[in-house]
Amino acid sequence: MQNPYTILEDPIVVVPFPYVKFYRTLISSTYSDNIQNKVVRYIHDFHESTMILRSVSLIYLLLIELNLSCLLENGRSAVYLSVVEDVKPGEVIGHLPIEGKTDGAKPDIQLRVVKGEEIAHILPGSKDLVIEKELDRDEGQGKFELVVECTSQNLDSDFSQLNISVFVTVQDVNDNAPIFDATEYNITIKEELPIGTIVFADFEATDRDQPGPNSFVLYSIAPGPHSDLLEIADPFRPVVTVKSRIDYEKIRKFDVTLEARDQEFSNNFLIDRDGKITVKLPPPPPRATFFVYAREKNNPDMNATAILSLNLEKSIRFEYDSYSLKITPAMPLHTVLLTVKAFSSQGSAVRYSLGNVNAVVAVGETTGQVTFAGLPKVKSGIMQYELLATNRIETTKAKLTVVVETESDCCAQMEFEKPEYHLQIGSLPVLGTISVRGQQKPNYRLMNLNQYFFVDQEGVVRLQPDTRPPCAICELVVLASRDDGAISVAKITVKNPSFAVSSTSVLTILILIILALIFALLLVIVFRKVHYV
Repeated sequence: MQNPYTILEDPIVVVPFPYVKFYRTLISSTYSDNIQNKVVRYIHDFHESTMILRSVSLIYLLLIELNLSCLLENGRSAVYLSVVEDVKPGEVIGHLPIEGKTDGAKPDIQLRVVKGEEIAHILPGSKDLVIEKELDRDEGQGKFELVVECTSQNLDSDFSQLNISVFVTVQDVNDNAPIFDATEYNITIKEELPIGTIVFADFEATDRDQPGPNSFVLYSIAPGPHSDLLEIADPFRPVVTVKSRIDYEKIRKFDVTLEARDQEFSNNFLIDRDGKITVKLPPPPPRATFFVYAREKNNPDMNATAILSLNLEKSIRFEYDSYSLKITPAMPLHTVLLTVKAFSSQGSAVRYSLGNVNAVVAVGETTGQVTFAGLPKVKSGIMQYELLATNRIETTKAKLTVVVETESDCCAQMEFEKPEYHLQIGSLPVLGTISVRGQQKPNYRLMNLNQYFFVDQEGVVRLQPDTRPPCAICELVVLASRDDGAISVAKITVKNPSFAVSSTSVLTILILIILALIFALLLVIVFRKVHYV
């Protein structure tokens, strides 16, 4: 370490500036008779934060006694701390960088909070600042100032007591979820609109968190039976556009679920000191947009925020994960049995194929039509095939189950107890039970809305855990099959009262408003008649 005290030719002695006492001792006995008569000139140089002492013809040894016990380290004038708003009472929120010693048998200084003592206190025998109560930035506690009194044990010193300001900034935590300005929205869309056409932009979600990463709202359309029709292309803008062709002849009314989120995906990802992002809780979401906050280690005021969008979703996907169909030997060749469909987010053409050779069915490369290809070497039974679709960037797969019947199998029939079941969603996840006639137990398979419902092998229809079906009336299709090749299909209509309650509430309010207006109009007419009389 370089010596801070330098004697120059003139001579000049440069010493640290804060709080110094000077004592002179004669070095050269040659000038002992003149020492009391010489004048020591010294200059305070505030710009360089040093004290320059210049003597005339004499050299003096300056003994410097520094009273630094209550001074902050590195010449600081105040202490700046930053804490998160969910800090718990009793936790240490900072360490005061004071020169003096507070521990041991003979401490140099004593510390106590003289302003803001209801918020924090000094841990006895230390320089640690401990929080007293819970903080809530949403209630206006964004920042506050504490004043710490430092008392030196050396009462004869010139600066035996100093007050130190501690400025505390409360950092926001993500404790508020975005809220839409309405519980539901109703819009009218014309059919055959071009892809990318804006159909709805009159909605917004707000977040009460501190302006910044935790309050940035990201919009999306939740997965559902009709989520492929509309999309929110830019997650930062509440604008809904057409994603795929809407045919009025096939669908006249549908529902989609809008989602608004802030930093929920931070639970799935982790960033290290090198800026490398990894998956913390698999599986990760298909899409994520989050904010990376960086600041200098020794200078928190120097910081920056980056927005990072991550897309782990495949650029192509089938409409359904699995398909099934039934064929008979007497069926004509090239009979169209099923049409499969895959969606490409790139907008490029989709090509279909089968992952199996010598299959009893074929699929059109551009149409997705599954046709009968004949039964050269196949007996009766259930066959599993793999459907493939590609957009020349990625390839996706779906399962195709083909039930092959012989002439004798055609005689084997299986029917549900009812051609159509009517169920209703209540407080319990179990909705009801379906069954087929006969003693043989079939295998049940739900063909649609699998993300919201499921049917077990006992025929019990249940809700998937923690899901809310986005439909007032949900229509399910269940396939029952046996090992002998017999199959049967049933339709299940599920009423969802909770989905329609908001519409009913709005209608009730409108009726009350109309009745109130009619009543007010009658009062006006009555008062006018009384006035004329």
